[in-house]
Amino acid sequence: MLGISSLNFNRTISTVIIFLSLIFLAACQTPGSIMSSGPEKDAVPDEARLRARLTEFHNALGANDIARRYAMATPGIRDKMTFEEFKKDLRWDENAARRKETKMSAALVRACSCTPMKALRCVLIVDVTIEEAGGKVITDKPLEMWEYDGGEWYWGYIGANSRGRCPGER
Repeated sequence: MLGISSLNFNRTISTVIIFLSLIFLAACQTPGSIMSSGPEKDAVPDEARLRARLTEFHNALGANDIARRYAMATPGIRDKMTFEEFKKDLRWDENAARRKETKMSAALVRACSCTPMKALRCVLIVDVTIEEAGGKVITDKPLEMWEYDGGEWYWGYIGANSRGRCPGER
């Protein structure tokens, strides 16, 4: 009987320690590269090229140019996926009937963070405008991840609407 009570006590203590550790980590969270409200200007190398690549990528997205999108994907994505696997991952062939060409434009709002990894990885807020057939205009400000590698910018992913705020901002 002593062994069973001791086991329950140890589980309770472990649960409390984990819970308190999580609260402590949340309370002590300080702004770091991911939580930054905006890096210094020099933290985004070759900003003019980044702006051009954003435009090029979103033009390809609007034109349904999957080959161009694949070519602009990070080297890490292209090293792990063939073009056919990339298309399959995006369900490109399955969604063929739903695809329609649109005119898209994109502009860099700001960089939330740039973190040196194998390449420099930046989380950006991008102002996207989509002009659909019939004149309907949709605007969005998604978070996007781009990598700067070997003097070139590569697309990593498009996330949810940022509402104009970087991750961690209130």
